[in-house]
Formats: sequence, C-alpha cells, structure tokens
Amino acid sequence: MEGSAVAGPFVRRYHGCLESAKYIIIVFWLVMLGFGVWIGPKLLGQTSLSFSAPKGSEAAVAYEAVLRYFPEQDGELTIMLIQSNSTAHPVINPYTQRFVERFSETTAAFAPCANLAILDYYSMAARNLSAFAEQTFVSHEPGYENKATIVTINNNYVGGDAQRCVSHMQNASDVLAAQLLAPHGLLAQLTGNDVFARDVQAGTERDLLVMDGIALPLAFVLLAVMLRSARLLLLPLACMAVSIMTSFMLFYPVALHTTVISFAPSVMMSVTLAMSVDYSLFLCSRFREELEKGATVGSATLIMLASSGTTITVSGGILALSFLCLMIFPLPLLSSMGAGAALAVTILLIVNLTLIPALVMTFPRFFGNCTGNLLPAWCSRFCCCSGGDGAGRDEDGDLEERSALLTNAVRSGSLGGSGKVGLDEVEVERARLSASRWYRFAQLITSRPYIAVLLVVALCVPFGYFAIGFKKSSSITMFTPRGSDATKAYETLGEAFGTGSLYPFTLLVVPPPAYNGVLNATFFDRTRAVLERDLTISPGSTPKSFLGPMYVGGLPIEEPGFRNCLFNTSFPGYDQPICMEMRYLRNYTITADASACFVQIRLVDGVDPFGPDGAAWVDRARENLKRARAETNFTMLLSGNAVSNHDTMAEVYSAFPTAIGVTGALVLLIMAVSFRSLFQALRSVFSILLTVAFVYGSAVFVFQYGSLDWLTFKGVASSGALNWIAPVMCFNIIVGLSVDYDCFGMSRIYEYRCEGKSTHDAVLMGMTRTGSIITAAGCVMAVAFVGLSFSSEPVLNQLAFFMVVSVLFDTFVTRTFFVPALTAWVGEVNWFPKKMPIPKEGLLL
Repeated sequence: MEGSAVAGPFVRRYHGCLESAKYIIIVFWLVMLGFGVWIGPKLLGQTSLSFSAPKGSEAAVAYEAVLRYFPEQDGELTIMLIQSNSTAHPVINPYTQRFVERFSETTAAFAPCANLAILDYYSMAARNLSAFAEQTFVSHEPGYENKATIVTINNNYVGGDAQRCVSHMQNASDVLAAQLLAPHGLLAQLTGNDVFARDVQAGTERDLLVMDGIALPLAFVLLAVMLRSARLLLLPLACMAVSIMTSFMLFYPVALHTTVISFAPSVMMSVTLAMSVDYSLFLCSRFREELEKGATVGSATLIMLASSGTTITVSGGILALSFLCLMIFPLPLLSSMGAGAALAVTILLIVNLTLIPALVMTFPRFFGNCTGNLLPAWCSRFCCCSGGDGAGRDEDGDLEERSALLTNAVRSGSLGGSGKVGLDEVEVERARLSASRWYRFAQLITSRPYIAVLLVVALCVPFGYFAIGFKKSSSITMFTPRGSDATKAYETLGEAFGTGSLYPFTLLVVPPPAYNGVLNATFFDRTRAVLERDLTISPGSTPKSFLGPMYVGGLPIEEPGFRNCLFNTSFPGYDQPICMEMRYLRNYTITADASACFVQIRLVDGVDPFGPDGAAWVDRARENLKRARAETNFTMLLSGNAVSNHDTMAEVYSAFPTAIGVTGALVLLIMAVSFRSLFQALRSVFSILLTVAFVYGSAVFVFQYGSLDWLTFKGVASSGALNWIAPVMCFNIIVGLSVDYDCFGMSRIYEYRCEGKSTHDAVLMGMTRTGSIITAAGCVMAVAFVGLSFSSEPVLNQLAFFMVVSVLFDTFVTRTFFVPALTAWVGEVNWFPKKMPIPKEGLLL
C-alpha cells in the first residue's frame, strides 16, 4: 500500500519512464482531448430507452413467434394525442381532420418516414369503419368524452434513421398545430419510445450543463480549500477534461453496435467527475506534503507515485472490476453501462498516473512553488484545521512551526529536556498532534471503541431490514424527463384511453394442425373462453381491453357471424359497418393462411403495464395461460414491451446475488493481497455491507414511503417504488467508492504500523493525516453526484440519492467512526496472519 519515503524498484523504473517520455505523454493526451471534443458528444445521440428481453426468456420466445407470424408487428409505436380544450367543440371536427391529413402527407413525403403506417379516425371512417374508429380512436373516458383522439404511427424507419424522422414529425406537428389547431382550442402532442429518446437526449445535455455549471464549480471550491494552491488546482482540471472526452470518444463505437441506456453518459460523467477530483486530491495532497517537508519536485513526485499512486491504483482497479461485474447481467443495457463506467474509471486512472506526473516534471518550478496559501487566513483556519494531508494549520497556527518551537524548547532545557531525542521529544510530538482536531477526535473514538462500533451496527441493522423488502418498478415515466411534452402526453393518454394504449400486450394464439386454422367455431369458442375466464383480470383488463377476431368493441363475436362477414356476400349484414370491421380485423389480426391470430390487450383501470400492478397482471396472466394451454393444446404466448421488461427484471434480479458474491469476492481478494491480512479483507467487506444496508434502507424510506415528500423537492419525491435499475447499478458504484476511501485511510494506518508504531498510535496518526482528505473527498464526491438530483429524469434522481447518501455515510460514519474504532478495538488481530514489527516507544512522525 502507501509506501515509505523510499519507493520500490518498479515505481522507480516507472518514474524514470515518465521522466523520459513526459513531452510525448502531454502531446498524446492533448491529441486525445482534441479527438474527444470532436467525437465524444456524438455518444449522446446513440443511446436508447428500448431493449430486448433476455435471450431464451418467455418474453423473447413470444416476441420471436409474433414476428414469425406477423412480421409487420416489428417496430415501436408512436401516438399523437389531439385534445380539445373547449367543451363547445368536439375533437372530431374539420380542423382536426385537415390537420391529420396534412400531417400524414408531410410525413410520408419525408424520406426517412416514408414507410410509417399511420392510422386514425378519419382514415378508418373513409373505409366505412366509423363505429370501429369511434371506439378505437376517440376517448370515452369520464372527463375526456369526445375531447381526445389519437393517431397511431407504427414506426418502420427507412435506413433506421429514427431521430431524423421523429424530429421531422415533431416539427411538422408543431407547425401544423399552430396553424390549424391552436386557433380553435385544440392541442397536438407526440409520445412514444422514440419521442422519449429525443427528450432524454435533450435532458441529458441539460444535466451535463447543470453538472458543469453547479456541481463542477462547487467541487473545485472544496478542492481548492484542501490543496490551498491555484497551481495544483490546474492538474485535476486537465485530468477531468481529458478523461471525460476520451472515455466518451472511445465508448462511441460501442454505442454504435450495442444498446446503451439513455442515462449512461450522465453516469459516466458523474463517475469521472467525482473520481477525478478524488484521485487528484489524493495525489496532489501527498505531493504538497512532501514539498513542505523539503523534498525536491522529483522526489516528491516519486513518493507521490509510490504512496498515493499505489492507493488509487488499487481503488481504481476495484472500482473498474466492480463495474465490469455488471457484465454478469443478461441485459445489454446494464452490461454496456458497466463497460462504459469501467472504461471511464480506467481512462481516468491512466490519465492521473501519467498526465499529472508528466506535467509536474515538465514544469517543476511552476508546480514546485505551490506551498503558499491560496485562501485567506480565516478560511484556512476554518476549513483546514484538521492537520491532515494538505491541511496543516489549526486554529492556533501552523503545526509544523509549533512543533519546531516546542522541540527547540526541549533541546534548550526550558521544558526540562536533556537536549537529547527521548521522552521529552515524544511529549513534544504528542503536543503537536494534540493540536489537531482529528487527533483529539480519534482519541475520543478509540478511548471506548466498542461503543462506536456497536452504535454504527445498531444504526444500520434496521435500515438493512427495510432494504430487503423494497419494491421495484420499470414505469416508463421514471426514465422520461419530468414535465416534457412527451411525458405529459403519455400521462394524459393514460387518463383518456387507458395506460395500456401506448404499450398493449399481444396474445399470440396458434391452434394445432387438426383445427385446420383459426377460422372454425371450436377455435373461436375456446379462445373466447380463455379471454373471458383467464385474461379478464381485475384490476387491469376487462372485455373492452380485447381487440381481435373474437372480440370487437368489447363484444364477443361468434365464428359463424365472423365467417359470413368474411366470405358470404349474400349475408344481409355483409355491407354493414360491423362486417367491415371484421374484415379489417381479418387482415390485421389473422395470418394470410389463417394458421394463427393475435389479440391485443390494453390494460385499463389505471394499471401501469410497467409498474408493480402491471407485473402482477403479467404473472397472473401467465399462470392462467399455462393452465389454458394444457386444456386446449393451443400455443398461447404473451408478448409486449411490458412483458420484456418483466422478464428482464426477473433475469437481472436472479443474477443479482451472483454479482454481489463476485464483487464481494473481488474486494476480499484484492484487500487481502494489498494488506496481507485476512482480517482486513473481512473487515472491509463488512464495513461496505453496513454502508449498503443504510443507503438501500434510506432509499426505501424516501422513494417508497415518501419520508422526504414534505421538502417538496422533486429530486427526492416518492414514486411508490424504486426504479429497478438503480439498486442493481448502484451496488457496484457504492462498493467501489467505499473501497476507495477504505484503501486511502487504512493504507496510512498500515504504513505507520509497519514503521513500528502500535496499532492504537497508528490509528491516531492515520486519522490525523487522512481525516481531512477523506472528508474533503467525500464532500467533493457528494457535490459531484448531487447535480443529478436536479435532473428531470426520476431514475437519475434516485441514482443521485444512492450515490450522495452512500458517500456521505461512508465518509462521516463508516470511515470516521466504525473503521478506526474497530481497528483500535481488535489491536494486533487487524494484521493476521501478517507479522508486524514489535511496537516501539518514542517514535516521531
């Protein structure tokens, strides 16, 4: 871990290589920065909200079967919602008709949109399907009767150019609505996954601006307080810019070939921002400390690499591996996000270990003259009184000057000293240490260490209990920008047409060959019975939810009547609207050879297909269909976006324990090798579990039970459940950040113990030296992540909560109370099985 003043041979060779290639290193990273500025921003346009179900899952099998029989069902659904704000005018009127016709014409004329399938009330009415159009495309919900209509757009983009087509549709809608609808109290809005993706991209860009405009300046203010040098402050700025642009640039080709979730760039940005400041703080503070001891720039750089450089290498390695553990999950979105975050941390680590030493050695006079104080004296006393690395002043003055005065007094005999280095100088050292608030705090904690240990454990256990039973949701509104036009349209669509209108379920039904297809009475009767008995589930679905051959307008259809409407031109009702609807459904829901059919199911009663109630509906429907398949010998498969989400969550959470175990084993192994101590490895894992228990329990209280709703701050507003991605993704980040602080704090204690100090004294000195650094790093990290709390995307709000609370709790509770108290309590057991030198009395710092 953090080495002594004499670096090992490997670090010395590495330092020599950096010295020889320093100009090449600087030029290389400047070139990478230039390419990153050019290519990196393109990553924002290659993210997605859509993803496929895991291969082999029920949802994936069902979707593949649907496409095999009905290939035209491929593609996303976009819906235009048209509302009338006037009770005097119904939404079906000449103005709306003219708008829809012009919109369809304009969209079809734009090349990327040429293959879209657009259906609406007017096109259906033109086919003499007015009754069907009235029921399907006009709202009859209370408060929206004849005041809302929809236009469905099945997306099959030419050349896959979704964003250009969506942008064109949005522009055409805005222009035409202003001309034809707004003067008559009408409003048109688009919603759907492709529209959401555009809004999310815009939201991500806003989030990055917020982080640049708020989080970044605050983080650098805290960093300036700790470093007290404007010159050293340039190093993390350079590292941050290079790391962000380089990681975005290198991840862009990945996004071109796999699905990357919409908020992955925000997560990469936050992680890079936080860890860049963190690592720069560790490196620069040690560099400054060695300069203050009188070391040359070269020697200070060598010791910085041997000590803090080793620490951040271990920390960054664990963090990158923790992110790579997301590759365990059978979902491209999580695995690609894990790869992106791991790439960002790896690039950041390489930049810090190459660019910072290269800059310092290239400009030794500039960075070597950094021991002055950047801040006013009052601010230095207030903020840097801890006596830790990079913060050498207390309220009574500089500790080093105080130590020098006391030492001179001892040697001169004025304090009863003999002029020799002995017990009196030990007292001088204790006096110097006691001037530090961190030293006094460490003495307080370690005087009765079992109290601090038991209090922290007692605090975390109840939170851990509540964390076990958290609810998870994949509600689409957790991913979409709060208050965006598409989100508002989706919410209104749910009120006017049912929450399942945009994301209906599809039930594929295939009879065995003995039935000779679906156009026979037995098949109709049995399928209708399944719909009525097994898929009419309250809350969620009623007969009005079904649209298929055996259900029209919520009414059951007998097979003889359906067949007459199809084939018997002499049938009295053949030219009636109901028969026309059946012929339309024959072409839409039955294959050309009549070997299979599907029934669309739209959830009603306010049940969100992606929410907990929607997941419960899917579970009950699948259970009932399993019984129905056994009774009828039909192939019955349920598919849809919500079903894919359901199976994705199930697969991810079934793999979650494995990911936890692998991550824990990695931490155990790396910490055991780093400290050569089994106890330290176990202690590290246990302390991480305490942080995880507190954070997850807090998230349940806030987002599930609404304990902070009284703040009326949307960043901590309750949603009744946790977004299903947040707990999975944040676990690896929390582990990595916890190990980061653990490595830095424990490495100093380990270093002092290896020098021959007792474990108790090593804890006191380690906290004195690292307390202020870890505290500042935690505050900087929290500020870096808190920017996401102001995001308009609820999922990012939850991610921010997980990150901020974990960092603050780990910094101010776990590393400040639990770890030093436990280390002092168990004494020499800390280093088992490694043999430490016998503690010596009278050693100075």
